[in-house]
Amino acid sequence: MTNSLLQIPVLCVMLLLLGSCELINPEEPVPAYIHIPSVSLDAEPATFGSNSSKITDAWVFVEDKPLGLYQIPATIPVLSSGESRIVVSAGILENGISTTRKIYPFYASFVLNDAQKTVTLEAAKVDTIRPHFEYNSSSVLGIHEDFEGIGIDMERIDGDANIEKITLSQGAFESNSGKIRLTQQKDTYEAKTSDAFDAPEKGTDVYVELDYKCDIVFHMGIMGTTSAGTEIKFFKVGINPRDEWNKIYINFTDDIVNLNARTYQVLIRAEKPDSVTAAEIFVDNLKALTF
Repeated sequence: MTNSLLQIPVLCVMLLLLGSCELINPEEPVPAYIHIPSVSLDAEPATFGSNSSKITDAWVFVEDKPLGLYQIPATIPVLSSGESRIVVSAGILENGISTTRKIYPFYASFVLNDAQKTVTLEAAKVDTIRPHFEYNSSSVLGIHEDFEGIGIDMERIDGDANIEKITLSQGAFESNSGKIRLTQQKDTYEAKTSDAFDAPEKGTDVYVELDYKCDIVFHMGIMGTTSAGTEIKFFKVGINPRDEWNKIYINFTDDIVNLNARTYQVLIRAEKPDSVTAAEIFVDNLKALTF
């Protein structure tokens, strides 16, 4: 009888310990998963030209809550269930630098909900989506040179080399591209776009896009012209050699605020190093965008 009475408190203690373990280590929820194998850009050709893009990252939001930045391709755990509003924003490497990953303001976010496609998030289930982006409807293409028109809308302002139009058989990115060849006799090229865009409202985003490949470093910048007609040149980035076509997004927002000019043109400058006898730079789809 005494032994039985002693066992009752022991059982109570054991039950309390088991209960407390469950409180300390509760069962973890099983997430649903969103898989993004790839993305694409669907540009309106008549307005924005080429579909060329280099979207490296997906910034993902579920029910307006940020899940984070994910390098594409990505499989993303989501602690939600049922039909959910999924938003994916396009991420780029600002100025071509891997440590400055930003949402590109000129691509509209991709929104997925039951109005477009029914996706019911379920624990342990993987839903695959392939976001397709478009240029934001409020984007303004201030400068556009795709080498598809008659002539080339670039004006040389320094040096003795020229830019020429080439075709696919000559190594163009799309049907036509621009090629700058530097030699010992003609070793420098500096030019501005023939077109200019007006200064946007202070602090408004301004980016320049460019497809390129090259075997030497070349530089990209902007030229501001003040109301008095003074021209101010500013080179922002040096673009490193690439054997294959690449794309860069250059952010000039703060630089335009600092220059405080009335209009702006895009600059390209290249100088042949003494270490080589010749060099080549290929460019295409030069776009200056603002709002």
